[in-house]
Amino acid sequence: MKLLCIGVLAALMTATPAETIRMVGFQLEPYMMEDTVTGTLSGVTVDYWRDFIAPEIGVTIEVLGVMPVSRAIKMLESGEADVIPLLTRIAKRENLFYFSDSPFTMISSGLMVPAGSSILEVSEQSDLFGLTVGFLEDAYLPDLLNHELITIELVSNLDYRNIHLNKMRVGRLDAILDINLISLKYYLQNRADRFLVRIIPLPVPDAPVYAVFRKTAEGKALCDRFSKANTKGIELNIVDTIVKKYVDAER
Repeated sequence: MKLLCIGVLAALMTATPAETIRMVGFQLEPYMMEDTVTGTLSGVTVDYWRDFIAPEIGVTIEVLGVMPVSRAIKMLESGEADVIPLLTRIAKRENLFYFSDSPFTMISSGLMVPAGSSILEVSEQSDLFGLTVGFLEDAYLPDLLNHELITIELVSNLDYRNIHLNKMRVGRLDAILDINLISLKYYLQNRADRFLVRIIPLPVPDAPVYAVFRKTAEGKALCDRFSKANTKGIELNIVDTIVKKYVDAER
């Protein structure tokens, strides 16, 4: 018995500590948002990594703060972080990072307009000509809005939606583009002014969003491990289950 205890103790003392993965994100509730107590990143993506991905691939998670998109991207590029758990895939990012083989989820795009706006629906690009539309810097812009007759006004602040809502309220914007309608509805549902706006779905395909990793040998290895675990997570429908917990809790 004494020898057994000594052996167990020796094994514990020589065990290799789990690899720590540093995660950074930006404000996109309920997927990514600031924990009001700790000030760190929280939300669907953190739950998914901490409760499912981390045990699957044998790592622990260090959750960093909530940053503007541009700052989060720079942190990943510089090595201050190891993963952004949710990001759209565009050409300029392909050269900088590794994207997971399978998407984290799919997102739908829409416009937020004043309740009394003359814009009732959008069926083609010309419906948007002459509009000034608020959007987020360094985010994925659907091709539908990429036209010289559509003015896109960008901000990079964490609370970009509130900034744009204030602009729209005083007539500086005609609409606000949002590429994640689940996130937008979650954001609006507890606001007193939610009845002052309408959401118009856009006729664009749903866009996949991915976990993104550093373009290094270590980043590629982590990306491959995540992709394998994420395939299992998709089969088990884990992300959708977590999202429903957040959305249902706010109803």
